[in-house]
Amino acid sequence: MQRFDPAAGQRNFITTRAVRTDGNMTWTAALMVNYGYKPFTIKTCRTSPCRPEPDPTVDVIPVVENMVTGDLYGSLTIIPRLQVALRVPVSWSKGQGIEPDGTRPAQGLSAVGLGDVQLEGKMRFYGEVDSPFTFGAFIYGTVPFGNLTAQGSYIGSSTASVGGALVGDFRFGDLTFGANAGFLGRGEAQIGPGTRLGSEVRWSAAAGYQVGPLIRLVADVFGNTSVVDVSSLGADSIEVDGAVQFVPLGSPLTITVGGGAGALKGVGVPDA
Repeated sequence: MQRFDPAAGQRNFITTRAVRTDGNMTWTAALMVNYGYKPFTIKTCRTSPCRPEPDPTVDVIPVVENMVTGDLYGSLTIIPRLQVALRVPVSWSKGQGIEPDGTRPAQGLSAVGLGDVQLEGKMRFYGEVDSPFTFGAFIYGTVPFGNLTAQGSYIGSSTASVGGALVGDFRFGDLTFGANAGFLGRGEAQIGPGTRLGSEVRWSAAAGYQVGPLIRLVADVFGNTSVVDVSSLGADSIEVDGAVQFVPLGSPLTITVGGGAGALKGVGVPDA
């Protein structure tokens, strides 16, 4: 259920990657904590058309009602154009859970575990750090530690995954734009009675504005389109986030505070 994937390294947005890396054997380290409210809810209607809530003919199951994830991640810029990054998430999920037939289980869901560890490599093919336009790509893979440490808690996939995306970003003075478009390959999973998840096309777009030397405003939208079953309910999603980044004067730290909501409510996209 955890689709929030913070971007590691220099000059990124929130989840959207940029390729303006710089330095030789330079590193970054970060901790990002995020909370999602109702990232997975199933609504069953016993009448057609479905009546508005609340109604006795409508059953709403908050399968995962609350999810908190702490991502410890960092990057190493080996040469100016090449960066590697590692992300280690730890998640807590709580909700009512769901049986394979779509009914409520006798006991609810509450679990803590290590999420899917992710290794990423990013390369800039065109442009320099201060160029108006840069172009590159990144590839990544995950190991299914979430399923190993807390099976059935929805904090990780049941299989390993491999993905990649093309990256383009523009810079016009204090205004920056970025876009990522790629593909994630992974095993299939059945969630409840009507949703199949698996390999998917993933995309994101973002904008940033440097208000002054200390403050930057960022907006980020990301989503996915399933290639497993186009009719599968909840397999496609869109989330919109915004953040303020504050850099204390003379400090190497960046403090990011933000929030967002689901624009297309698919599996893993929270209400807030």
